[in-house]
Amino acid sequence: MMSEMMMKLDKLDSIEDKVKSFEQDLKSVKDSIEFAHAEVNDLKIDNEERKKMDEQTRDEETTPIIHKLLEEKMGMKDATKNIKIDRSHRLGRPKPGAKQAAANCRKVQLSPRQRDYTSECNDTKRNKYRNRGTIPSRDC
Repeated sequence: MMSEMMMKLDKLDSIEDKVKSFEQDLKSVKDSIEFAHAEVNDLKIDNEERKKMDEQTRDEETTPIIHKLLEEKMGMKDATKNIKIDRSHRLGRPKPGAKQAAANCRKVQLSPRQRDYTSECNDTKRNKYRNRGTIPSRDC
């Protein structure tokens, strides 16, 4: 009788240990869920702040940005003088972290003479990259 009682007490102790282990595991899962919820809330707040900080304005001048892009990235000398841009505008919102000139494509209409000039510059620029073994990707 005494040995039976001891066996039952041992079983009870092992059950108690298992319950404590499950409680600890449950507590750690609960803590990780609370942490994840806090992270989600922080990300929501950051996202809302970024939406409010849209730097795009109605008076944004895209023409000088395009001329700068043509001169620096495409190697066209005096693009400001040689290429007349009648109308240019931003397509879409600016991308966070992207360079201002290459953030979004801009619509530009060129005359046939200007198209010839730009194609010559493009060929020169591409040949420069081909000699290195890499061809630049187009942003627009």
